[in-house]
Amino acid sequence: LLVVRIIPHLLLSVIIQQQHQLLQIDWVSCYPFFDLCDHQSQLHIVWEAGNEYIRFRFGAKGTKRGQPICNNYGPKGNQELLFTYGFALEKNPFDSVEGIVFGCQCKESRLKDARIRILEDSNVPYQLKENGTVLMMGPFALCRQQETIEEDSSDDKEESHVATTTTKLSAHHVVPDELYHGLSVLGMENADDGPAITPEDIDALVEQFQHRIVKLQGKMEAKDCDGVVWKEEFCKRYRQGEILLLQMAIDEVKSILQE
Repeated sequence: LLVVRIIPHLLLSVIIQQQHQLLQIDWVSCYPFFDLCDHQSQLHIVWEAGNEYIRFRFGAKGTKRGQPICNNYGPKGNQELLFTYGFALEKNPFDSVEGIVFGCQCKESRLKDARIRILEDSNVPYQLKENGTVLMMGPFALCRQQETIEEDSSDDKEESHVATTTTKLSAHHVVPDELYHGLSVLGMENADDGPAITPEDIDALVEQFQHRIVKLQGKMEAKDCDGVVWKEEFCKRYRQGEILLLQMAIDEVKSILQE
Protein backbone atom coordinates (compact mmCIF):
# COMPACT_ATOMS: atom_id res chain seq x y z
CA LEU A 1 0.00 0.00 0.00
CA LEU A 2 2.93 2.37 0.53
CA VAL A 3 3.43 2.61 -3.24
CA VAL A 4 -0.04 4.16 -3.62
CA ARG A 5 0.47 7.91 -3.70
CA ILE A 6 -2.26 8.86 -1.21
CA ILE A 7 -1.23 6.40 1.52
CA PRO A 8 2.08 8.05 2.63
CA HIS A 9 0.31 11.42 2.70
CA LEU A 10 -2.45 10.01 4.92
CA LEU A 11 0.02 8.29 7.23
CA LEU A 12 1.95 11.53 7.65
CA SER A 13 -1.30 13.39 8.29
CA VAL A 14 -2.26 10.87 10.97
CA ILE A 15 1.07 11.39 12.77
CA ILE A 16 0.73 15.18 12.65
CA GLN A 17 -2.91 15.11 13.75
CA GLN A 18 -2.15 12.72 16.61
CA GLN A 19 0.49 15.12 17.88
CA HIS A 20 -2.08 17.90 17.93
CA GLN A 21 -4.96 15.60 18.99
CA LEU A 22 -6.95 16.46 15.87
CA LEU A 23 -7.23 12.99 14.34
CA GLN A 24 -10.15 12.84 11.92
CA ILE A 25 -10.18 10.63 8.81
CA ASP A 26 -13.48 9.59 7.27
CA TRP A 27 -12.41 6.88 4.82
CA VAL A 28 -9.95 6.03 2.08
CA SER A 29 -9.99 3.38 -0.62
CA CYS A 30 -7.83 2.16 -3.49
CA TYR A 31 -9.32 1.84 -6.97
CA PRO A 32 -7.36 -0.87 -8.86
CA PHE A 33 -6.06 -0.13 -12.39
CA PHE A 34 -7.25 3.49 -12.49
CA ASP A 35 -3.85 4.53 -11.21
CA LEU A 36 -2.58 3.53 -14.66
CA CYS A 37 -4.61 6.23 -16.43
CA ASP A 38 -2.56 9.07 -17.89
CA HIS A 39 -2.86 12.54 -16.42
CA GLN A 40 -4.64 15.17 -18.52
CA SER A 41 -4.42 18.72 -17.22
CA GLN A 42 -7.71 20.58 -16.65
CA LEU A 43 -9.79 17.50 -17.48
CA HIS A 44 -13.13 17.55 -15.66
CA ILE A 45 -13.52 14.37 -13.60
CA VAL A 46 -16.02 13.25 -10.98
CA TRP A 47 -15.62 10.55 -8.34
CA GLU A 48 -18.89 9.29 -6.89
CA ALA A 49 -19.13 6.95 -3.92
CA GLY A 50 -22.24 5.09 -2.76
CA ASN A 51 -22.94 2.33 -0.28
CA GLU A 52 -21.69 -0.41 -2.57
CA TYR A 53 -19.93 1.27 -5.47
CA ILE A 54 -17.39 3.83 -6.62
CA ARG A 55 -17.97 5.48 -9.98
CA PHE A 56 -15.48 7.45 -12.05
CA ARG A 57 -16.61 9.90 -14.74
CA PHE A 58 -14.38 12.09 -16.88
CA GLY A 59 -14.86 14.71 -19.53
CA ALA A 60 -17.91 16.92 -19.87
CA LYS A 61 -18.97 15.06 -23.02
CA GLY A 62 -17.46 11.66 -22.34
CA THR A 63 -15.10 10.11 -24.87
CA LYS A 64 -15.20 8.33 -28.20
CA ARG A 65 -14.53 4.67 -28.80
CA GLY A 66 -10.82 3.98 -29.09
CA GLN A 67 -9.79 7.11 -27.19
CA PRO A 68 -7.74 6.71 -23.98
CA ILE A 69 -9.33 7.05 -20.55
CA CYS A 70 -7.49 9.76 -18.65
CA ASN A 71 -7.41 10.96 -15.07
CA ASN A 72 -6.66 14.38 -13.61
CA TYR A 73 -4.15 14.48 -10.77
CA GLY A 74 -5.05 18.08 -10.04
CA PRO A 75 -3.62 21.53 -10.88
CA LYS A 76 0.02 20.45 -10.71
CA GLY A 77 3.00 21.98 -12.46
CA ASN A 78 5.83 20.00 -14.00
CA GLN A 79 8.00 20.42 -10.92
CA GLU A 80 5.54 18.42 -8.82
CA LEU A 81 4.65 16.00 -11.62
CA LEU A 82 8.30 15.22 -12.36
CA PHE A 83 9.52 14.75 -8.81
CA THR A 84 6.36 13.06 -7.49
CA TYR A 85 5.07 11.06 -10.45
CA GLY A 86 8.11 10.81 -12.74
CA PHE A 87 6.81 12.58 -15.86
CA ALA A 88 6.23 16.10 -17.19
CA LEU A 89 3.82 17.67 -19.68
CA GLU A 90 4.54 19.92 -22.63
CA LYS A 91 3.29 23.50 -22.11
CA ASN A 92 1.85 22.73 -18.69
CA PRO A 93 -0.45 25.66 -17.77
CA PHE A 94 0.26 25.09 -14.05
CA ASP A 95 4.05 25.42 -14.28
CA SER A 96 5.78 27.76 -11.84
CA VAL A 97 9.21 29.21 -11.09
CA GLU A 98 9.92 29.16 -7.37
CA GLY A 99 12.33 31.10 -5.21
CA ILE A 100 12.22 34.61 -6.67
CA VAL A 101 13.96 36.88 -4.13
CA PHE A 102 14.79 40.56 -4.57
CA GLY A 103 16.51 43.01 -2.25
CA CYS A 104 18.16 46.38 -1.70
CA GLN A 105 20.62 48.16 0.55
CA CYS A 106 19.06 49.76 3.65
CA LYS A 107 21.66 51.94 5.33
CA GLU A 108 19.29 54.75 6.37
CA SER A 109 17.31 53.45 9.37
CA ARG A 110 14.25 55.69 8.97
CA LEU A 111 13.74 54.65 5.35
CA LYS A 112 14.30 50.99 6.27
CA ASP A 113 11.67 51.17 9.02
CA ALA A 114 9.17 52.76 6.63
CA ARG A 115 9.77 50.06 4.03
CA ILE A 116 9.38 47.26 6.57
CA ARG A 117 6.17 48.78 7.92
CA ILE A 118 4.60 48.87 4.46
CA LEU A 119 5.75 45.31 3.68
CA GLU A 120 4.25 44.02 6.92
CA ASP A 121 0.98 45.89 6.37
CA SER A 122 0.73 44.29 2.90
CA ASN A 123 1.78 40.78 4.09
CA VAL A 124 4.77 40.78 1.75
CA PRO A 125 7.45 38.33 3.02
CA TYR A 126 10.86 39.83 3.76
CA GLN A 127 14.14 39.20 5.60
CA LEU A 128 16.93 41.42 6.90
CA LYS A 129 20.46 40.22 6.20
CA GLU A 130 24.04 41.37 6.72
CA ASN A 131 23.38 42.92 10.12
CA GLY A 132 20.20 44.59 8.94
CA THR A 133 21.80 46.53 6.09
CA VAL A 134 20.15 44.48 3.30
CA LEU A 135 16.38 44.07 2.97
CA MET A 136 15.46 40.92 1.03
CA MET A 137 11.91 40.45 -0.22
CA GLY A 138 10.39 37.07 -1.03
CA PRO A 139 10.42 34.27 -1.93
CA PHE A 140 7.83 34.56 -4.68
CA ALA A 141 6.70 32.19 -7.41
CA LEU A 142 6.09 33.03 -11.05
CA CYS A 143 2.98 31.33 -12.38
CA ARG A 144 -0.02 32.11 -14.54
CA GLN A 145 -2.19 34.32 -12.36
CA GLN A 146 -5.94 33.79 -12.24
CA GLU A 147 -8.11 36.38 -13.90
CA THR A 148 -11.85 36.85 -13.57
CA ILE A 149 -13.89 37.29 -16.74
CA GLU A 150 -17.44 38.57 -16.71
CA GLU A 151 -19.62 37.56 -19.63
CA ASP A 152 -23.03 38.92 -20.54
CA SER A 153 -25.26 36.01 -21.56
CA SER A 154 -28.41 38.08 -22.03
CA ASP A 155 -30.82 37.52 -24.89
CA ASP A 156 -31.44 40.48 -27.21
CA LYS A 157 -35.15 39.66 -27.16
CA GLU A 158 -35.30 40.03 -23.41
CA GLU A 159 -34.85 43.12 -21.35
CA SER A 160 -33.17 41.26 -18.50
CA HIS A 161 -29.40 40.78 -18.50
CA VAL A 162 -27.65 37.76 -17.03
CA ALA A 163 -23.95 38.18 -16.16
CA THR A 164 -21.79 35.13 -15.56
CA THR A 165 -18.34 35.19 -13.97
CA THR A 166 -15.64 32.68 -14.85
CA THR A 167 -12.08 32.33 -13.62
CA LYS A 168 -9.23 31.17 -15.84
CA LEU A 169 -5.46 31.28 -15.96
CA SER A 170 -4.05 34.41 -17.55
CA ALA A 171 -1.98 34.01 -20.71
CA HIS A 172 0.24 37.02 -19.93
CA HIS A 173 0.12 37.89 -16.20
CA VAL A 174 2.67 35.67 -14.42
CA VAL A 175 4.29 38.04 -11.90
CA PRO A 176 2.38 38.07 -8.58
CA ASP A 177 0.96 41.38 -7.44
CA GLU A 178 2.82 41.04 -4.13
CA LEU A 179 6.13 41.16 -5.99
CA TYR A 180 5.11 44.35 -7.79
CA HIS A 181 4.04 45.93 -4.52
CA GLY A 182 7.21 44.89 -2.72
CA LEU A 183 9.30 46.13 -5.63
CA SER A 184 7.67 49.54 -5.39
CA VAL A 185 8.32 49.59 -1.65
CA LEU A 186 12.00 48.88 -2.22
CA GLY A 187 11.99 51.71 -4.77
CA MET A 188 11.15 54.28 -2.08
CA GLU A 189 13.89 56.89 -1.78
CA ASN A 190 12.45 58.78 1.18
CA ALA A 191 10.60 57.61 4.28
CA ASP A 192 7.97 60.31 3.72
CA ASP A 193 7.32 59.32 0.10
CA GLY A 194 5.00 56.58 -1.09
CA PRO A 195 6.09 53.43 -2.94
CA ALA A 196 7.40 53.93 -6.48
CA ILE A 197 8.90 51.43 -8.92
CA THR A 198 12.21 52.67 -10.27
CA PRO A 199 13.66 51.78 -13.71
CA GLU A 200 16.84 50.60 -11.98
CA ASP A 201 14.93 48.03 -9.92
CA ILE A 202 13.05 46.84 -13.01
CA ASP A 203 16.35 46.37 -14.83
CA ALA A 204 17.79 44.46 -11.87
CA LEU A 205 14.77 42.16 -11.75
CA VAL A 206 14.97 41.52 -15.50
CA GLU A 207 18.67 40.72 -15.13
CA GLN A 208 17.84 38.21 -12.39
CA PHE A 209 15.27 36.49 -14.65
CA GLN A 210 17.74 36.40 -17.54
CA HIS A 211 20.41 34.87 -15.32
CA ARG A 212 18.07 32.05 -14.35
CA ILE A 213 17.25 31.41 -18.01
CA VAL A 214 20.96 31.09 -18.82
CA LYS A 215 21.43 28.59 -15.99
CA LEU A 216 18.45 26.51 -17.14
CA GLN A 217 19.66 26.50 -20.73
CA GLY A 218 23.10 25.41 -19.58
CA LYS A 219 21.65 22.45 -17.72
CA MET A 220 19.68 21.41 -20.80
CA GLU A 221 22.81 21.51 -22.95
CA ALA A 222 24.79 19.52 -20.37
CA LYS A 223 22.10 16.80 -20.35
CA ASP A 224 22.56 16.21 -16.64
CA CYS A 225 19.46 13.96 -16.65
CA ASP A 226 21.36 10.92 -17.86
CA GLY A 227 19.44 7.72 -18.35
CA VAL A 228 16.76 6.57 -20.71
CA VAL A 229 15.48 8.91 -23.40
CA TRP A 230 12.07 9.56 -21.87
CA LYS A 231 13.62 10.75 -18.61
CA GLU A 232 15.77 13.29 -20.44
CA GLU A 233 12.71 14.45 -22.37
CA PHE A 234 10.70 14.98 -19.16
CA CYS A 235 13.55 16.98 -17.61
CA LYS A 236 13.70 19.07 -20.77
CA ARG A 237 9.96 19.78 -20.60
CA TYR A 238 10.30 20.85 -16.97
CA ARG A 239 13.08 23.35 -17.77
CA GLN A 240 11.38 24.59 -20.92
CA GLY A 241 8.29 25.40 -18.85
CA GLU A 242 10.36 27.46 -16.42
CA ILE A 243 12.16 29.27 -19.26
CA LEU A 244 8.82 30.14 -20.87
CA LEU A 245 7.51 31.65 -17.62
CA LEU A 246 10.72 33.63 -17.08
CA GLN A 247 10.53 35.03 -20.60
CA MET A 248 6.88 35.98 -20.04
CA ALA A 249 7.87 37.68 -16.76
CA ILE A 250 10.60 39.67 -18.53
CA ASP A 251 8.16 40.92 -21.15
CA GLU A 252 5.63 41.77 -18.44
CA VAL A 253 7.92 43.85 -16.23
CA LYS A 254 9.52 45.58 -19.22
CA SER A 255 6.07 46.75 -20.27
CA ILE A 256 5.93 48.81 -17.06
CA LEU A 257 8.68 51.08 -18.39
CA GLN A 258 6.76 51.62 -21.61
CA GLU A 259 3.59 52.80 -19.88
